[in-house]
Amino acid sequence: MEKKYGNGIVTADEISRMDLHSVELVVISACWSSRNQIIEDKGYHGLIGAFSEAGVHYVISHLWSADDFSSIILMDHFYYQYTQRKLAPPAALNLAKKYLRKITIRQMRKEGWFDCILQSNLDMESKAYVQKYEKMDDMLCPFENEIYWGGFSCYRCN
Repeated sequence: MEKKYGNGIVTADEISRMDLHSVELVVISACWSSRNQIIEDKGYHGLIGAFSEAGVHYVISHLWSADDFSSIILMDHFYYQYTQRKLAPPAALNLAKKYLRKITIRQMRKEGWFDCILQSNLDMESKAYVQKYEKMDDMLCPFENEIYWGGFSCYRCN
């Protein structure tokens, strides 16, 4: 008989007991994932604290609810900076935020963002949301407001 572990849900307590010292980066792809409880004399408690306790070097998470479309673009650029240019996670995230703030509709069109999303298997509501951007003025920078990029944070743990 095959032995099964857990219930499919990992907790911060379980993460904190893992040995993740060889892991440089964890990206938590969930809104509000940076929210932690600060307990006097014990530090942060939550997912970031758990990954830090487990030995992870950096954790990227989000402080509030994130816009899906802008997050896709930001994270794509982050991973380019991190994997191709070999930048440290904080520097790669900083450049990705700058990129997102300045990207224009014309540039998004040129880089194929609209085609990529609209030809995907996304539901009609998500596609309609992206089509709204596609119809905007070419010179507009739709994600310059910090609500689109300001919540992404990179924490150095170890």
